[in-house]
Amino acid sequence: MIGTLIRNFDIVKKSFVDAFNSDGTNTPINDYYYEKGNISLKLFIPKSDYFEMKCFEDLSKVYGCGLKKILTDLMIPNATGETTQLDIAFINRSGIYVVEAKNYNCIVEYNDDKTWLRREFNGSVSKFQSPIKQNENHINNLRKILSEYDESYFNSIITFADKCVIRYDAQYEKYNAKVLNLKDLKKYS
Repeated sequence: MIGTLIRNFDIVKKSFVDAFNSDGTNTPINDYYYEKGNISLKLFIPKSDYFEMKCFEDLSKVYGCGLKKILTDLMIPNATGETTQLDIAFINRSGIYVVEAKNYNCIVEYNDDKTWLRREFNGSVSKFQSPIKQNENHINNLRKILSEYDESYFNSIITFADKCVIRYDAQYEKYNAKVLNLKDLKKYS
């Protein structure tokens, strides 16, 4: 576990430095299966990973940013000594974009700073942790690792499936997070 964390720190730091210092002629490998550490199983993708893979694929098609690197499932230590998992970190010359991928096919509504509502199309309603606050915590933990970079380099993106209806009041942009559907991910990054 510690070895994996150290490896992740090294990859993140090297990717971030390369993205800002490269002349843009070399692009590192951006292969979802390679980043997941599961090179051999390309035929079967667990349902839980499918949406994350779709986000990864869209980000790998972003052009005009020079060198870019996409990392998945980064385990970053938090303040309590435990770890937190970042779904996707997209790194290029314009900054680092931490993407929280939510494969929801329902209506999601902003509820308050800590919880959101998930309204299923069958009528059931449940609460879930605010993805904005969740990603804000991910970014705060990542900033501790990449402390040499100004906070303006870090961007928060919450991505929901295209069939998901998002009812989100833009006044809550105070969190500096972009909440969008997958179809808009490539345009924003």
